[in-house]
Amino acid sequence: MTHCNKQRTLFQSHFSRRVKGDFSAEPISSDGGRLLLRELEQRLGMISSFANCFRDYREPSN
Repeated sequence: MTHCNKQRTLFQSHFSRRVKGDFSAEPISSDGGRLLLRELEQRLGMISSFANCFRDYREPSN
């Protein structure tokens, strides 16, 4: 059985800013990253450009 830890976690400060992790939120979706990548790809085409940097030497008939 999974036990959830709802305590806050403090991390090392970043310059003058305090960094903390707070895991007390309700269950959330992990799809947010994919939505962001989709928007970036539609606007900038960066994934297509990155993919064009590689050559596929596999033989399609195999």
